[in-house]
Amino acid sequence: MGDEDWRSQTFRDRIINRLDLVIKELEEEQSHQNNPNPMPNTALQMEEAVFQKCSSKEEYLKSISKVITSIKAQVISASLDRELE
Repeated sequence: MGDEDWRSQTFRDRIINRLDLVIKELEEEQSHQNNPNPMPNTALQMEEAVFQKCSSKEEYLKSISKVITSIKAQVISASLDRELE
């Protein structure tokens, strides 16, 4: 992502696309379960919430990374739950 301005829509769109991919991965994993629990927010809403709270690129990327890590942990948890059924 280089030196591109983190506040630019192009930069933010790439982040939104990444979030969308991990959300879809979670939703796909949960769809295999009897009681899927869909994500309450869209990638756009999540990114906007993070963007509004951050004042630097470093803070923004760190916060986005935490969101993605959290979603991926949910994917793993859903996968393990399914395997244990």
